[in-house]
Amino acid sequence: MRATDKAGAMKQKIIWNSILAGIILLGIVLWNYVVHGEPINLKIFLVLPIYMPVAGFLIWVRQEAREKGRKKRAERQREKDVETFK
Repeated sequence: MRATDKAGAMKQKIIWNSILAGIILLGIVLWNYVVHGEPINLKIFLVLPIYMPVAGFLIWVRQEAREKGRKKRAERQREKDVETFK
């Protein structure tokens, strides 16, 4: 696998996470408007383009950290299992 493939996959995950974060934020705004009767704050729409990529990146970092941690724990467990059979 080339480095560009990894970078492309990373960018794709960040983009999907960004879109998901934007949809969730808009859902929260609409929920507050419909259920609680709060007026829609137009500042949200100015902050949304800044919030979406940042949230997408943070979600991606969290997912990668979990994956790396899982791999490390599995590797340590394999080493531990090998040592017990010696």
